[in-house]
Amino acid sequence: MIGNKADAALAANFIVTFDEDTWDEIVEGMPEGWKFLGSGCSREAFLSPDGVVYKREPHTAGMVSTNNANEYAFYKSNSETIAGFRLAACYLWENNVLAMEYAKDDGSNVDRVWETMRDTMRERFNYHDCAKFKRGDNWHGVAGNIILTDYSY
Repeated sequence: MIGNKADAALAANFIVTFDEDTWDEIVEGMPEGWKFLGSGCSREAFLSPDGVVYKREPHTAGMVSTNNANEYAFYKSNSETIAGFRLAACYLWENNVLAMEYAKDDGSNVDRVWETMRDTMRERFNYHDCAKFKRGDNWHGVAGNIILTDYSY
């Protein structure tokens, strides 16, 4: 299990607004020690003080987070290990808040693994968003391995 119920509930209630003058996203209700990581097309991500990422979906009723939790469970139980590549561990909490391990890209050379990761995700999960330019957003090189942190189709 990743994260905790109290932090997932906190993240579910943060208010994110967009300032049209500065083009900044502003988060209300976020306690000290938390960090706003940003918004994607369907989710907002927050880093808790204990190093867990909480992703929540303000507009899609938890569909992407539910998919991630199911895909992680499938990958963990039904797939052979692929050297140098794995999905980030996650757990789906109430309010459709997905807690996920935090992976910070360290600049590792993972070119030898990237193509395998891309092909595996396309074949097994019909996931096509693991392009090279998504490094640091959807996938991260950590200690010579790839950790995929956004793997919903």
